[in-house]
Amino acid sequence: MLRLYTTLIFCSFKKDKYVIFRAFIICCYWNYPIHPQFICIEEPENELYHKLLEILAAEFRHVMQTQKIAQIFITTHQPYFVDGLSPEETWLLEKGSDGFFNIQRASDNKIVKAMVDEGLPLGGLWYSDYMDAR
Repeated sequence: MLRLYTTLIFCSFKKDKYVIFRAFIICCYWNYPIHPQFICIEEPENELYHKLLEILAAEFRHVMQTQKIAQIFITTHQPYFVDGLSPEETWLLEKGSDGFFNIQRASDNKIVKAMVDEGLPLGGLWYSDYMDAR
């Protein structure tokens, strides 16, 4: 499901993964009548080939740098997608025992930042529990 402005667009192109990929890109480059200021995408990894996820992350980054979009908020459970992000672009949300969410930027974790600087993929660090508050 994609949301453009206040309109919902349901995406169920399960047979053609590239159609879904293109739909995400079109959503980001949509500029009629104005550029969206906030795009929210839930789990873009669903129905996409895992090798497309880093490319999709790079496209989202390019959109942020070249278009007049203030924020793109993406939720994911896929380390392959996180591999395409930098620690500065990655925020971890974890529900606390009090019911409120704790938010931490991955770049604030010195160990994670040092390991990424050495060339380790961010998604692998997340999958290996280096970014958990536990």
